[in-house]
Amino acid sequence: MRRTHLISLAALLLWSGAATERVGAQPDACFWRERSATPRPSARTYHAMAYDSARGVTVLFGGWAGSARSAETWEWNGSAWTLRGPTGPSPRAWHAMAYDSARGVTVLFGGDTGSGSSAETWEWNGSAWTPRATTGPSARAGHAMAYDSARGVTVLFGGASAGDETWEWSGSAWALRATTGPSMRFGHGMAYDSARGLTVLFGGFTRVGFYSAETWEWNGSAWTLWATTGPSGRSGHAMPYDSARSVAVLFGGYTSSGRSAETWEWNGSAWTLRAAAGPSARYGHAMAYDSAGGVTVLFGGYTGSAYNAETWLLWCGRPGDLNCDGAINNFDIDPFVLALTDPVGYAKQFPNCDRMLADVNGDGVVDNFDIDPFVKLLAP
Repeated sequence: MRRTHLISLAALLLWSGAATERVGAQPDACFWRERSATPRPSARTYHAMAYDSARGVTVLFGGWAGSARSAETWEWNGSAWTLRGPTGPSPRAWHAMAYDSARGVTVLFGGDTGSGSSAETWEWNGSAWTPRATTGPSARAGHAMAYDSARGVTVLFGGASAGDETWEWSGSAWALRATTGPSMRFGHGMAYDSARGLTVLFGGFTRVGFYSAETWEWNGSAWTLWATTGPSGRSGHAMPYDSARSVAVLFGGYTSSGRSAETWEWNGSAWTLRAAAGPSARYGHAMAYDSAGGVTVLFGGYTGSAYNAETWLLWCGRPGDLNCDGAINNFDIDPFVLALTDPVGYAKQFPNCDRMLADVNGDGVVDNFDIDPFVKLLAP
């Protein structure tokens, strides 16, 4: 153990005084944090986002701002938004996007252009938009897409007035793969589970006029209904896949009771309700998982009184891992002391971590009562 660690640990134990452990240590924790950035996209809803892993940026296109549809392309690099391509797809909302990691392009399909729904396929390579196809799925909006990296195809399902079709884009052509599985719906969420090689679908507003609470999975040839319990039925939610923790992350949406501010996770067998505090209740927002930063990015949505222009990040980690290196060891002692005694200093030194990781006893507060549980985590 380094001498500085010994000094910090000794001071830590002396400062703890009579503090004793009150609650057992938690296995992991998730925190939403808002990030202020200027410039940024204007307030909007029903835009689309996808994470470009080759360039390390989240791509945002389009959306509805209450009076007009957008044709803007923005990129988020983890700390700032940049307005990119001035030309490309026409203004639209309720389109869908997915990132094709094999070819290094973001794929966009469809959407509501104001004069009707679109059947266009576009691709963004980081510098320009290119129209790729006008044949394939019929014109639609409110559909969802996800990129299946094992098979190298973008999977599309559903959409308003589009039936229960499942389509796949190979990079050169669309192919209709199935017409059975989930019923027709729109406003659902889809994400590709790379650990299990399955595309996950949740929710949506169905043909018979109700909010679905179904969880379906597509294996490349057939759909399987996996669950009907978990989040309440909803549409207009967003759902990317966190590849570091092998879970699909769902936030928000519109339910039969109104807008939701819930965060849920699907691990392939069950849904778990996660972070309680975070963005306000909303729907029509967009999310993407930033694999380089290890965070889920959320932008915009409709909160019921206004269109929103907030950027939120969902960060998850293990309590006690205060330097965020994936391990709990002697190198977390100094950051733990800093988090306990100087929150501002901790935030400056570890901007990609969260001070609440020092809440080792899981009581919702960082204080002396976290010292003994933290020391026990360091014991061999």
